[in-house]
Amino acid sequence: MKNTTKLLTLLMLLVVFQFTSCQKEEVVLIDETPPEGTLTNNSPLTLLLIRTSLNDGNNDDFIDGADCFSIAFPFTITVGDTDFIIENETDYQDAIDFIIGTGGSMNDIEINFPITIVFPNYTEVIVNSQEELNTYAADCSDEIDLVIDCLNFVYPITFFVYDSATEETSTIVVESDEEMFLFLSNLSSTEYISIDFPISVETENGTVVTVNSNQELENLINSCVSDGNTDISELIEYLTTSSWYVAYFFDEGNHTSDYCEYEFTFNTNGTVIANNGTNTVNGNWEVQEDDGHLEVDIDFGNNIPFDELNEDWDLLNATMNIIELFDESDNNEPIDYLTFDRESTICEGNNSQLIEFLTTDSWYVAYYFGDSDETSNYCEFELTFNPTGSVIASNGSDLVDGTWDVIIDNGIEKLVLDFGIDIPFDELNDDWDVLNTSMNEIEMQDISGGGGGTDYLTFDRTTTICENNGSFLEQVLIDGEWLVATYLDDGINETNDYNGYIVNFINDGNVTASYGNNVLNGTWEVLGNSGSLKLVLDFGAQIPFDEFNDDWDVLDVQIDRVELEDVSGGGGGTDTLVFEKI
Repeated sequence: MKNTTKLLTLLMLLVVFQFTSCQKEEVVLIDETPPEGTLTNNSPLTLLLIRTSLNDGNNDDFIDGADCFSIAFPFTITVGDTDFIIENETDYQDAIDFIIGTGGSMNDIEINFPITIVFPNYTEVIVNSQEELNTYAADCSDEIDLVIDCLNFVYPITFFVYDSATEETSTIVVESDEEMFLFLSNLSSTEYISIDFPISVETENGTVVTVNSNQELENLINSCVSDGNTDISELIEYLTTSSWYVAYFFDEGNHTSDYCEYEFTFNTNGTVIANNGTNTVNGNWEVQEDDGHLEVDIDFGNNIPFDELNEDWDLLNATMNIIELFDESDNNEPIDYLTFDRESTICEGNNSQLIEFLTTDSWYVAYYFGDSDETSNYCEFELTFNPTGSVIASNGSDLVDGTWDVIIDNGIEKLVLDFGIDIPFDELNDDWDVLNTSMNEIEMQDISGGGGGTDYLTFDRTTTICENNGSFLEQVLIDGEWLVATYLDDGINETNDYNGYIVNFINDGNVTASYGNNVLNGTWEVLGNSGSLKLVLDFGAQIPFDEFNDDWDVLDVQIDRVELEDVSGGGGGTDTLVFEKI
């Protein structure tokens, strides 16, 4: 029984699941951006795959009388004086054959309680009586059937995953609808996936089809879902009855939020009005038939962003509670999707919280990494984000004006900064992907296209003193004893090899690493200047500190912490070394 509430609400609830049953292969660090053609957590094909993998319990409707859940195996039913233990779907037919052969009816079936019922998103509830079951069944009546049950995947299916936040790849193998559902519904906004084609799909008539690409798979699902039962009069009745809201709009990205809180009224005279209480937009609509398919033509003229809805939309599915439309271009561009439902979409979310954080008090650049650590370029500059969309950076003597905005692009929250040509703040001009936010810290990144690198920008509440240069680093290192807090050798954590060692940087250029009476001697030197500092370490062949022999890029210097990094040339990996003061 594939029945559920509106898809977007369901997808929001899915984050409570933890994907544990799929096979996960070894994680590999890479230095590349995700290729075109990959899927995100809100790509149309991802949502179609989620809908297709929802729990299907239609086969036991003759037992439980409900189409929004199934009964978990095994369970027992009684027909007359005969018990049937139902352990799989093939056992249904045995019960049906018995009922027909004895001249009985499906009403003769009695369920032996307690049982467990499974909802479309695989949540389970124990039911102890027929009265409880009837209550759950009654709740199904007004729900929207978004489940796609006209085809089945042939498992296993392999997915390749790239996480832009960690720059890691992994391989996921799913073995069932439930594993597929939990995996896809828990994708984060920084994860990109691709399917290891070819895969096999079984259609409604039992034919097994080989699918070789995203487009083929999307077309196959759409063709099986496409509603051929709704006629023009029914569709017009649906549209003109009560109000509608945009539940999902995908056009080269998820732009649903552009229409939040807008109520759409389709009038019988062919006009359509979109109103959010303060703004009203007028347009026209028409339903027509083209080559046996129903189309909904929408035209809002040049009204931004409603002009993006101007299209002859093909009907995918229609009920009194949901209308799903799509548009497939003739030049191999991605398919656009437009879904209306009856539930108002509220204009709120993480972006409103980020705006609150930004406009509360002042911020400082805690970390900026372009081609190297350039944090010191912004030392002592206080940033003030005004609610009007202007931002001011001031260090007491210099003042730089710019603009800012928070947007949602393809489901990803972004901070858009523009300081014009003011050096060095022009380096911050970008649409920054927001990774983490709190009242005290905002972490962002920007992944350059065309195989470029990744830039990082972090704001916090602590002013950065303009002392982060070679002499300052030397002073920090000499002043105290240090321990190795972190050492990652090409992503492999080898920190434990240095447990117990105390490191002393001596002002004559010597460095010692002591573990009791065992003392390892080496040398150190600071090279470069602010923005391009290097810490050169050399312990000779003394294990394990010979691993530190390198020219380390200085990422961050604090009174009690120094963070270093070394990127190997020729496509090599990245090592990370962090010292913390004892």
